[in-house]
Amino acid sequence: AQTYDMVSARVAALGLPIEPLKRFKPWSIALTLLALEWQSAGFDPSLGLDKHFYDRATAERKSVIGLETIAYQISRFDEMSMPDQDRLLAQTLRELDTEKANVKALADAWRAGNVLAVERIVLEDLKSDSLLYRRLLVERNAAWLPKILELFARPKPSFVVVGAAHLVGQDGLVAMLAAKGYRLEQL
Repeated sequence: AQTYDMVSARVAALGLPIEPLKRFKPWSIALTLLALEWQSAGFDPSLGLDKHFYDRATAERKSVIGLETIAYQISRFDEMSMPDQDRLLAQTLRELDTEKANVKALADAWRAGNVLAVERIVLEDLKSDSLLYRRLLVERNAAWLPKILELFARPKPSFVVVGAAHLVGQDGLVAMLAAKGYRLEQL
């Protein structure tokens, strides 16, 4: 009930009706509200790096494969218990007011190549929730690593695009590749 009241207040402040959201699961409401904050901060999902490189690859008739399916991505949230989903939604609501500043700080750190700042921004809050950290980063990175290694074993060069949170930290792909003996260079 408390989380519902927080959602209702936030949605009303955005000038949106609450009725359509009543059909959403808590995790879906959390991601929807987060996406709205990113958009209000000036970030257009159609201009994301993943979309940019996907469009470029398809225009150049290069093969594109995913490291995971949409169904698997959704399962990371959907298989969470309702109490865990409620906790995620409540935490997201509490952090929305600082999200615009975080998004801008992340973009600035990424542009500057400041890996430590990127790590702090993307992992600090996530690491505070061990379930989410494990489900959204650790398990996915571990599942992706063999697929990335297969790409590296091919005779043609491969280009891999993932979100910033998957690259940094002790459980990030960069650390995992370094542990496998790969020499990595930040460009």
